[in-house]
Amino acid sequence: MVSRSIFNWSRTGYPGHYKYKYYEPEGIPHGGSGGDNKKMNTPVQHDGEYVLTSSGSKDFGEITPEISKLIGRQAGKIRLETGYHNDSTGEGFGEIHMKREARIKQLKQNGFNTVRDFVETVSAHFDSVYKGSGTSLILSMKNAKNRNIEYVELRPSEDGDFWSVLSGLVAHEGYLKNKTLLWSKSNNSV
Repeated sequence: MVSRSIFNWSRTGYPGHYKYKYYEPEGIPHGGSGGDNKKMNTPVQHDGEYVLTSSGSKDFGEITPEISKLIGRQAGKIRLETGYHNDSTGEGFGEIHMKREARIKQLKQNGFNTVRDFVETVSAHFDSVYKGSGTSLILSMKNAKNRNIEYVELRPSEDGDFWSVLSGLVAHEGYLKNKTLLWSKSNNSV
């Protein structure tokens, strides 16, 4: 039985950004793009404006101090906010932006049941960092045949600045060919 409950709808500091908590259905076992099947069947949970990992943490991964020195950017935890999506402009960020129909279909075709599963995998296992547009960074992780891509941007927070996941997708290998590589695991011991 699928239980879906929504609580505490209240505005936060971002336009269209709400605090709420709900549970998603468990879905099918996680497939070929990496990840732990048991974790990938854990209901998605939220803590205010943050999506929680399968183990209940707000922190999905980290741009470590070592990597930050090499890329010239601030270190920080990687978090997934609930975010928002505007259908008419296509603008948005976070979980809600990534849950639009075409993107979630793409993620499921590549073995991820939820946005949380995708972000948890990429944030913990990215193997390269590229310069994004403006102040954003692109975290990239090679999978069996493509690249899992995650756009992140630094956000201030009372409990320490963090890298917020703006969007993510599964892309072909050439997707990053015109992007500036800042760090690669294969070129560094970090």
